[in-house]
Amino acid sequence: AMLELGQTRMQEARKAAEVLGVPSEHLRFLGYPDQGLLRLFLDYYYFPYTAPRTGVNRVPYPGTLSPGALYTGENLERDVERLFEEIRPTLVLAPSPLDAHPDHRATGDLALRLLGKRRELDRARFWIVHGGLEWPLPKGLHKSLPLEPPPRGHGLPWQRVPLQLEQVERKLEAARAHHSQILILGRFMEAFVRSNELLSPLPLP
Repeated sequence: AMLELGQTRMQEARKAAEVLGVPSEHLRFLGYPDQGLLRLFLDYYYFPYTAPRTGVNRVPYPGTLSPGALYTGENLERDVERLFEEIRPTLVLAPSPLDAHPDHRATGDLALRLLGKRRELDRARFWIVHGGLEWPLPKGLHKSLPLEPPPRGHGLPWQRVPLQLEQVERKLEAARAHHSQILILGRFMEAFVRSNELLSPLPLP
């Protein structure tokens, strides 16, 4: 059932991207284990990690970048590096290593390392989702309220990006496309649909 959830979440991400006007051929899925990314970098860089909830130790999904690749930090890093080479992004949106979610922290650290290697750190903008202390408040949908910086992002040089009403509506529709997550975290996710985005050019204060 957990493997099916992975398939479902990829399908939901495709739907959300469609709402946002991102062509499906621009999407890339890697298929590494949910809540296992930090372990890959800390404990399983060279040896395969077995995800406790699926019993799987390699990328199980067809249509991913490296189907069948062993769950190692080395393979995940190689996949992301390959994407940077192929896409050559001018802007990289990544989670800040200050985010409380271990997968987000690991992703932020990896983006920093690879962009540093490419001497392209100025291309990164960082965001936080799990920002601490009940943030963001109030929960639920409040489209006209601004999103204020999270407690965990204290000291970061936040840039406010104002959104047009039409962009706010589209963001809400894209968030609701993640149906399996909305069922569990609906009021939390909808609390991010506000009058602005928050991005920081620095990952850490």
